Amino acid sequence: MSDAAALLRLEIATCWLTGDGGRLRSRTPEWRPVPVLTVGGGAGALCWAQSSEVPAAIATAVAGGVAATTPPATTPAVGWAPGSASTLLDLLAGGGALRPPERGPSYVVPGALPVPVGVQLVAGHDGDEEPLRGMMPERDRTSLLGPWTVAVVDGQVAAVCETARSAPRSVEAGVRTYEPYRRQGLA
Repeated sequence: MSDAAALLRLEIATCWLTGDGGRLRSRTPEWRPVPVLTVGGGAGALCWAQSSEVPAAIATAVAGGVAATTPPATTPAVGWAPGSASTLLDLLAGGGALRPPERGPSYVVPGALPVPVGVQLVAGHDGDEEPLRGMMPERDRTSLLGPWTVAVVDGQVAAVCETARSAPRSVEAGVRTYEPYRRQGLA
């Protein structure tokens, strides 16, 4: 398996658990439902998985449609969809109501990044939020998902990085930056 394919598989494993036959089931049911199909591609690799809720006959047809898809040769632009997307959506529509497709980028952080001048990083886990009282919206402070790190500028939390999902080999981070700190390289 190529590095790109391994990374795509790791992303799927981070976001969702798999059941029998590699079909998706929720890692965090309180966050969002499992997609009926997820497809990722780049650098000549294509990885996909579908929900355990997709009926077997439709799942087989979808598998054939995805297998016939040519993966993108390089990293695709945000919003990429496989060339067979309309066919796949038509097949999946036979299994019930579909939500609108979601698309977005994924990033790999290669290691420690430099901290901008004037920024203090504060890290913690669930239950360590008390020192942040008055430095960020209270609702955000009390709902941080650990482990987390915040960027503090002039005594105020400017950006938050917290654990959105945690799997045995990987973590998905949720990142947000408060106004007026956006577009300053803090997230």
